[in-house]
Amino acid sequence: PELTAQRFITGLRPESGDMPWYRTGDVVRQLPTGELDYIGRMDRQVKLRGFRIELGEIETVLQGHPAISAATVDLRTESATASERLAARLVLTSGADLTVEEIRAWLMARLPAYMVPASFGTVGHLPMTPNGKVDREALNQLIEAPLRRGEDLQPPKTSMEKRIKPIWSTTLGIDD
Repeated sequence: PELTAQRFITGLRPESGDMPWYRTGDVVRQLPTGELDYIGRMDRQVKLRGFRIELGEIETVLQGHPAISAATVDLRTESATASERLAARLVLTSGADLTVEEIRAWLMARLPAYMVPASFGTVGHLPMTPNGKVDREALNQLIEAPLRRGEDLQPPKTSMEKRIKPIWSTTLGIDD
């Protein structure tokens, strides 16, 4: 009942009387024509392949890993393919040695597969704004190191693997 009361409000506009309005978390502005112009979200919720994802939920799970001291997750668009994917930036604890496979297994045990980031990078720190939020512009200026893979990648061996490797590389926007 408390959450419902927070989301449904009345008296928002005098002409609507007691009609309840639902706060969706979307930010809009009303144009002179009366139409609503969508601006964005109040929270960090994104939609990826039909799923609504709270990025903060993934960050909380990542920060629960003993080798991770801080984490942030963003939705990135690959310029070559225009495909969207989740990307995590991690600050590892001192002396921690973590692989992509280890962190993926950790996340898969705690989150649905669609919430597991496609890529992981490490940074020395997460820059913060004066009000304590991650400074996304400063973060994008940092040099990100890829997280180490636990197993060596095997080059294509068969003629079929050699033929489909460039197709997958182009489709996924990665070299290996």
